[in-house]
Amino acid sequence: MNNYAWDIFKYCTSSEDLAFGVSYSLRSQGTTEKLNPEFIDTYANLLYKAGKTADAIKKENEAIALADPSQKQSFKDTIARMKAGQKTWE
Repeated sequence: MNNYAWDIFKYCTSSEDLAFGVSYSLRSQGTTEKLNPEFIDTYANLLYKAGKTADAIKKENEAIALADPSQKQSFKDTIARMKAGQKTWE
């Protein structure tokens, strides 16, 4: 499910598609017993692309808190791009 949500994030721009991606990504987070930081990252990126920057940054910080040390910098870089108003999908 997360892979499909990520594809929506990367390739879709319409508000309807992004809203579907947000809901689909949220459901993917409930498919595992343990919270997955990559799933939360996908959700955060979809929120950001849908124009919900504050919510996206909050979720990306949750991903950082759950991430392995090797993943943390990538998520921090994503937050920096969000705060700067830059695209996170290119």
